[in-house]
Amino acid sequence: MSEILRIKDLSFGYNFREIFAHAEVSLEKGKIYGLLGPNGAGKTTLLNLLFGNLRPIDGKITWFIPPEERFLVRQYITIPNELTIGEFVEIIFRMNQGEFNRSAFLYSLPIVWQERMSELFDRRVPALSFGERKWVITVVALAFDRDLVALDEPTAAMDVPTRQSIWQNLKDAKAAGKTVIVSSHYLEEFENTADVILAIRSGRIEYFKGVEDFCNNIEGSNRSVNEAFMQYYS
Repeated sequence: MSEILRIKDLSFGYNFREIFAHAEVSLEKGKIYGLLGPNGAGKTTLLNLLFGNLRPIDGKITWFIPPEERFLVRQYITIPNELTIGEFVEIIFRMNQGEFNRSAFLYSLPIVWQERMSELFDRRVPALSFGERKWVITVVALAFDRDLVALDEPTAAMDVPTRQSIWQNLKDAKAAGKTVIVSSHYLEEFENTADVILAIRSGRIEYFKGVEDFCNNIEGSNRSVNEAFMQYYS
């Protein structure tokens, strides 16, 4: 596997609150990385640092792929109420790809998503729930076919079947050689999906080879996923 991103001696904070202190980690191509931590741990902050929306106080973030090959889906999505979903999708595509063809876009989606997206295309934004809006932008992000996609709490407010379909397509993206970073404070989200857990704690980014490795490193035996999470962050 080739290195796709390197974080070296990263430090960052807000006012007098330290978020990262000399954090280091390296990411490789073709893996799903689960970014783990309770609310306020620094998951969104790290993604904003990686994508240049914040500047580190110290340290270095080195990408080995160009900006046009990476895409961030933010936790909170703002879509103008005047737009239909089809208009929104077209704008995003033209901004990021330069062109848009509705039929080609729909055809590129997994079959289970094509009908649902077609149904949403002519609906205006206020008619959609927050979870539906998140689903739309996640689908668009995966359709861009970038080398890396990062998603901040992508399954928030989604029902179980939709969450499962998102994770299945993230695994399909990995199988196609893409790199995926997903932030969540729910460890169970990463079971049977994440190759690596990046746990943010005490200003560091700690590396685990999946959920099982994370749980095995928690003191005590036979802990559930949630118990391991609570123990780790207690």
